[in-house]
Amino acid sequence: MNYDLCNLLKKKLDAFRAFLSATIALKELTESQSGMEAIESLMEKRESCIGAIDDIDSRINKIRKESPSFISAIPGEERKIVREIAGEIDDIALKAANMNQEFEKTLRLRHDDIKNQMAHIRHAKGGVRSYIRKGYGMPEPRFLNVRL
Repeated sequence: MNYDLCNLLKKKLDAFRAFLSATIALKELTESQSGMEAIESLMEKRESCIGAIDDIDSRINKIRKESPSFISAIPGEERKIVREIAGEIDDIALKAANMNQEFEKTLRLRHDDIKNQMAHIRHAKGGVRSYIRKGYGMPEPRFLNVRL
């Protein structure tokens, strides 16, 4: 059972590393304003990593529930390995969280910029409508002949 825990933690560490690399790539793509296909692919990869991490966490929790004293029963050398892997997971999770915050900030700024551009276009559209009345179903102006 100790071996299972180490394997699960190593898989979790790999999933966190993949999540971090996808987050870094996403941040670089959004800063360079690249295509949406690449961004969608990386978002799917991140979601996959999150699913794998959740699955591993549920398996670890199942091991803990089956034998609550399991962690204290781990021999010294294996406990050291578990602590090292857990420490690496914490470090990578912290880096990923920080990178994710930066990524979200960049996306929010892009979102606000696009929103402002759309508002500007909508405002300009109103000016065009006043010049082109026919195209918007408005009646043509009528002039009265007052010379009669």
